Amino acid sequence: MIAIKADAAEGRDPAIAACYAAMPGDDMNLLSLPWWCLPTALFVLSLATVLGINRWRFHRNGASQHLVLGMFVSACWIAAMVVILQRVQ
Repeated sequence: MIAIKADAAEGRDPAIAACYAAMPGDDMNLLSLPWWCLPTALFVLSLATVLGINRWRFHRNGASQHLVLGMFVSACWIAAMVVILQRVQ
């Protein structure tokens, strides 16, 4: 209500302000995606990188179970932080 009064006091048209706010490409807020997108992407990309490097450089199939577990736990922590930041925002 206060924001509406402030906009009215300054003579801004709310329809024009809404159009500018809704323009695509202006905001790069990763928290606007579903909460699971960022952690999943980070986990999958890092796992693909590790598997690719192991195959290309060391000629091995697979990766260390400790490394995969560490990446999974890191993705879980990132997911928790994204959910917390979404709730705070």
